[in-house]
Amino acid sequence: GVPAPVEAPVSVLYSPGVRVRLGRPARPAALLPLGP
Repeated sequence: GVPAPVEAPVSVLYSPGVRVRLGRPARPAALLPLGP
């Protein structure tokens, strides 16, 4: 569901060791615990 780019990117970053999932978060941010 990510639209194709219309123009050339300004920069491109790539890392073979980082997994990415696109979509809605599993829990709303208001329910996530706050950090220290």
